[in-house]
Amino acid sequence: MRTYLSILIVVSVAIMVACGSGDEAAPATGADEVRVYDIQGTVVRLEPQDKVAVIDHGDIGDWMKAMTMGYPIKDDAAYAQLAEGDRIEGKVYVQGLDYYIADIHITAKAGEE
Repeated sequence: MRTYLSILIVVSVAIMVACGSGDEAAPATGADEVRVYDIQGTVVRLEPQDKVAVIDHGDIGDWMKAMTMGYPIKDDAAYAQLAEGDRIEGKVYVQGLDYYIADIHITAKAGEE
């Protein structure tokens, strides 16, 4: 009986050591990686209180189909240059459920098509 108890303790300790205490950071998963996609579209509306541009855009890689949706813009200067009706292109940065647009270039100002 003592031998079985000793084996059980040794196996339990080995399992705990192999699994770790849980204090270490978990390895990154695919959802944690930042993915970058090209976006082209038209600014439909600006929401200055949240620095969001609602953009009517085409497909965005394998991430999203064509639709009209709001995108946060972190760069104050980039947001300030936008106007409703501008045609833009840029990059969408996606990490898990978070996303935003950066590297924005206005390809045509509103009314200049």
